Amino acid sequence: MRNAIKFLGIISLAVMIGFVVTSCNDEDDGGKEKDVTSITISGTITVAEDGQPVPFIIVNAYTEGWAWYKETGRISSSEPNSPWSLEIPSFSSSTQIFFQISGYENQNLDNITSLFTINLNKNTFKTTVKNTDVNNINLNVGNLEFDKIEGTININNNNEAFPSLMIQMFNNDQSVHGQILFKTSNTNDIPWSIKILPTNEDPYINFGITCFDGPKGPEEKWVFQIWNSNYSVKLSDLKNNNFSLDIGDVNDLLGHWTKWDSEGVNVDFKFNDGELEVIVSGTSVDWDQRWRGTVEYNDIFMSFNKDKYYEISIGMRTESGERDITVLYYGDQPTSTYLAYDLEIDQINSIYTFTTEKIPSEKEAKLQFQCGNELGTYFIESISITEVSAPAP
Repeated sequence: MRNAIKFLGIISLAVMIGFVVTSCNDEDDGGKEKDVTSITISGTITVAEDGQPVPFIIVNAYTEGWAWYKETGRISSSEPNSPWSLEIPSFSSSTQIFFQISGYENQNLDNITSLFTINLNKNTFKTTVKNTDVNNINLNVGNLEFDKIEGTININNNNEAFPSLMIQMFNNDQSVHGQILFKTSNTNDIPWSIKILPTNEDPYINFGITCFDGPKGPEEKWVFQIWNSNYSVKLSDLKNNNFSLDIGDVNDLLGHWTKWDSEGVNVDFKFNDGELEVIVSGTSVDWDQRWRGTVEYNDIFMSFNKDKYYEISIGMRTESGERDITVLYYGDQPTSTYLAYDLEIDQINSIYTFTTEKIPSEKEAKLQFQCGNELGTYFIESISITEVSAPAP
């Protein structure tokens, strides 16, 4: 039996939000403070698949929510306790780091498809870093056995194929079950296969898809990404069926940004290297008139449902300095009901997350970024909208 998922998703404008680290102070031999800009984390890894050593491995270190991450590159892992190390930026406060690993058959970088990619258990494999080296991080993963999820994907860019694609499977809590990166020259019925660790649970699975403009995956510039945060498939259904992810022409999805301006405020936007760049020029208006300069995101696949709550996460930064932006997520002119959240953003790439108030009545999922009160440039890198339980009183 073959089931098709019409892809219902959140269009994202960036692969990952970057993390800018502020230098930390330490003491030198003279008792004076000095800047510590980088530290080293290191350890060993032991990993096998179906009883056979995994020849090469990439260790990817990341912080909660993938706000920051860095990987080792392919290292030999054919022997138990194979060494690995990473030079990483220092952190301004104690920060937990977790680990993802990818196995490879060889070191040929033209072969971008991994044997597997999994997030290691956060409770078992973690460390805390700040501004000193951390050694003896032993990733004793042991022998891995996998279930395989298979399907096809239909996606194109003006009827042309993307040179390489990445498909990720993750829980509603954003825990990654597995991912696959591969080259392709097709647009329809492209086969994919993802290995995941066996589980007795039957969680709902979402998909994320990233398309690159060259054959080397993340080494290339990515041009499109979509996160399916609003439509879930039971893991048991994925195991028992061959699923097709139907996306079609990505240009049909990228056009759902609009803008309006008045009273001397000029707002323009453009896609620039994976970001939505918003330029506010002309003459600014008072705070209570900031809606006169607005860009609007319309998730055409989703509605805000009556009496529900939603968590909204937005990756944003300014070109320089700080600025205020109001995110209006519900508006009903007949009842004069407007629900919004005020953000203060700066030049550091950050994910800003808030929970909506209870939605009064069903509406299209639209986000208005009201910004006419301040001139300048800012960037929107990602948007995620997820239904959540009512917040605690």
